[in-house]
Order: sequence, then structure tokens, then C-alpha cells
Amino acid sequence: MAVFLDTGILVAEANIDDSLHSNAVEILSQINSGIYGNWICTSDYVFDEALTLMYIRTGNIALSKGLAKRLLSLDGLNLLRVDEGLFKESTSRYLAQSGKLSFTDCTTVELMKQNEITHLATFDSGFNSIPSINLVPLPHSK
Repeated sequence: MAVFLDTGILVAEANIDDSLHSNAVEILSQINSGIYGNWICTSDYVFDEALTLMYIRTGNIALSKGLAKRLLSLDGLNLLRVDEGLFKESTSRYLAQSGKLSFTDCTTVELMKQNEITHLATFDSGFNSIPSINLVPLPHSK
């Protein structure tokens, strides 16, 4: 079993001022406990999106660089790469869908399919429409 980490989880966990920070911390704690298996991954596209989003939301390049360094140094985090074939599959999915998923989201769906990953940690409700993906449950509001 494996779990894929999406952009919002990575950004919220790294930014203590993010409104979803505590939820992200709790979700990652559950993931690190092994409840979803021992294979934790994200992608080069999510990496790019996370650094960009961190900078756009905070206006602080140091926070974005800190997130980059942290992700690159995490033991056990596998960084999946979008190759030419997967890029074409993602483009087909993006063009065929009804506008719920970003292009990066489409690469996530295709990477998960290619690598037989069934669980996704995300705050993005757009993934609700993908039957092959099991969303990691969000913590209950306190």
C-alpha cells in the first residue's frame, strides 16, 4: 500500500500560518504511522506547484526555499517524475475532463494509476470524482 501527497498538504504543513496547518500535521502524522503503507510519494509537478504556491501565498521566498530543502531531505519520500508518455496521458485526461482538475492534478491521477497508488492526501475536492482514488480522511474539526 502507498499514499501520494498533494500540494495543499505539503504547503499547509510547512506554513504554520496556513488555516489548514493543524489538519495537515495530523494527516501527515497518520501517514507516517504507516496506516497507508510505507511508500510515501509525491511528484515533480506537485513539488513545483507546492514551492510556487508557498511563495504566492506568503510572498516569502525563504519559506518556499525552506519547503524545497525540507522535501528534498525527507527520508522515505519518493519523488515520482512525469515522463513523456505520462505527460501525454495527463494531457488527454486534462482535455477530456469537465474542469474539476488542474493539469498538475491530472498528472497526479495518471502517476497514481501507473504506480498502483490508491490513497491520496489532499484538501482538493476535485479528486472526489476519480473512483480509483481513496482520499485520506480529513481530521474532524475541533
